[in-house]
Amino acid sequence: HNLISKYSIPVAELCNWLMAIAAGYFAAPYHNWGHAMDVFFFCFFALTQAEVGRFLNFHDILALLLAAVAHDVGHPGVNNAFLVATAADLALRYNDQSPLENMHASVFFETLRMPGKDFLCNLSAHDFSVLRGKVITAILSTDMAKHFEFVDRLAARIEKKDEVPFLQNTKDTADPEVRERQNESKADRRLILQGVLHIADLGSNCKQWRYHAQAVVALEDEFFSQGDQERELGIPIMPMMNRRTDSLAAGQSFFLGKIVRPLLDLTVHFMRSEVKHGLISNLSNNIREWEERLANHGNQTAKEIVELDAAA
Repeated sequence: HNLISKYSIPVAELCNWLMAIAAGYFAAPYHNWGHAMDVFFFCFFALTQAEVGRFLNFHDILALLLAAVAHDVGHPGVNNAFLVATAADLALRYNDQSPLENMHASVFFETLRMPGKDFLCNLSAHDFSVLRGKVITAILSTDMAKHFEFVDRLAARIEKKDEVPFLQNTKDTADPEVRERQNESKADRRLILQGVLHIADLGSNCKQWRYHAQAVVALEDEFFSQGDQERELGIPIMPMMNRRTDSLAAGQSFFLGKIVRPLLDLTVHFMRSEVKHGLISNLSNNIREWEERLANHGNQTAKEIVELDAAA
């Protein structure tokens, strides 16, 4: 779509911002720059190959891709519940309300204000304000504490799709009819934007087994690290985070089937059928793979199961 030309984005400033955001990611086992790029490319894939971009305008697409890049910047490798339980600075700053996601969104725009990094300098005040709102709501939608509320909201809207269809072709603002469709579709486009980023954040679960399994091993490592900190602090160790008793592999059937699948079933409504079936097939296969390995090896950790696979 040539968004750089369309929004007069200075490439040097964009590169400076990207490098600063990349540097803002820590070397956490899972929530690192590699994860950010996974989410970015899932969003790009959804917009292009899956053709979700049909339902969005150029401004939405720019907001989605930028939000994907920064959606976990500065992630310390522990979750919101840990920050709240330990009265961490982030929890205090954001009053225990999505402290991580609020911080990620804040770092996006704080970095933009740094010298030589304002690549959105040529946007009008109105366009910048609207884009800022889209980025913030998209990043906040990745808080898993809001997952079920979001799934219910998206499901309720899709149930009405026959009587109130999702509008397409909202990109050409020079056309009065298109401008009218843009106004009519504002809420829907914001909902789709949030849904795509949210499923992209969980996108490793929809990859082929060999890639998905490695992501689960990395996340398990991060979970166990948090559990180690909780043990040292003498506070209750959260579920799935005790390396002495827990296994993220054992929780995958429930997580993939009851958490990820309902969101995927909704977001693929906006995707081409070939992509839809591929993502659902990968997810279903990953559930089977974990169940088979747990049946064969017992309640091993994800790392142990992947190591057994490699040794076979």
